[in-house]
Amino acid sequence: MYQIGSLLRIAAFLLDKTIMNIFIRVRLELVEGYEFALDTSIPETLRPHHQALEHMIVAETDAFRETLLAEFTDHVMELVRQLMWAFNWADDRAIQSFVRDIIRTQWPNLST
Repeated sequence: MYQIGSLLRIAAFLLDKTIMNIFIRVRLELVEGYEFALDTSIPETLRPHHQALEHMIVAETDAFRETLLAEFTDHVMELVRQLMWAFNWADDRAIQSFVRDIIRTQWPNLST
């Protein structure tokens, strides 16, 4: 998620003086079988794991360059939500909380 946010910040900077629509696509390849666990304080045998179900995962969203930074959190959240669906994790509230926490620590001026 950090890389997605960083790339969106770079795009906003590079396209600063332009007026255009932006199509954002994130693709993860060779992820089938990879998994992640959110709460490492729980013993491994009890913690829920989320495993990628697909070989390749694609997430997409549209944005206006003019509002990219104002809607930064929403765009990152939408991309992460789509990616996490492929890991069999569809808890939107948890995903939103996770994304907001990372944005708050990495880009505090963009937190909403």
